[in-house]
Amino acid sequence: MNQKPFEKIDPLLESWAHQKGLIVTKNYKDFEVRHISVVDNEGDKYELFLTSPSLINRLTISVGLIERASRRTPINEKKELQKTWKTSVRNLKSELENAYQTIEKWILNEGHSRTYV
Repeated sequence: MNQKPFEKIDPLLESWAHQKGLIVTKNYKDFEVRHISVVDNEGDKYELFLTSPSLINRLTISVGLIERASRRTPINEKKELQKTWKTSVRNLKSELENAYQTIEKWILNEGHSRTYV
């Protein structure tokens, strides 16, 4: 069993995130994860989450709204602002771009802009 499941994607993910001014979270409680928070200028929070690559180099990228800063976020709005891609390690960079552009579109649709770290 692979003890470091994200090892083959971390260099690409870290480089990509750095270019976007984003930070990759690698641990949550006792679990190894790959999670990126995106916050807009009004404080609305979005996430980009990756599953660990499988033995056949497949993984999932999910994006979604976490919460609105100015109001309670209804469940139906959170469900509406979710999207998931299944991809290969080979196509990871282009799918990360698609995922990020989806979040940027949601931010722009609210009349907001991205807050850079």
